[in-house]
Amino acid sequence: MARKIDDVFGASRWMLPEHAAALIDYEFEKTLVRQPTIEEDELTEFNRLIYDSVHRDYAVTVQYWVPIRRNLGEIRTVWGWVKKIDATHKQIKVVNDEDVEWIDVNRIVGVWKG
Repeated sequence: MARKIDDVFGASRWMLPEHAAALIDYEFEKTLVRQPTIEEDELTEFNRLIYDSVHRDYAVTVQYWVPIRRNLGEIRTVWGWVKKIDATHKQIKVVNDEDVEWIDVNRIVGVWKG
């Protein structure tokens, strides 16, 4: 049986906690995305669906970008009814059975019925 000092490859697997944290951080950062750019016609459709959800009381699914690091973030999805449009703070209030979300209008990347 080989001694630990003879097992060069086994000894090289040891890693400082700082290095392990940096590797985990690097892998996490690779999953983040930049904020997508929205075309004018898509924005018009999003506004129509949000307005209809408020006035006709039907549910919508909203995808929005959340900044995590610098200019990188993740895209989250919420389903519910748009109950309020806050023009002052440029936010919408999406309500469902479990939660209430205030979403920045400038970070919305997708809206569809249902």
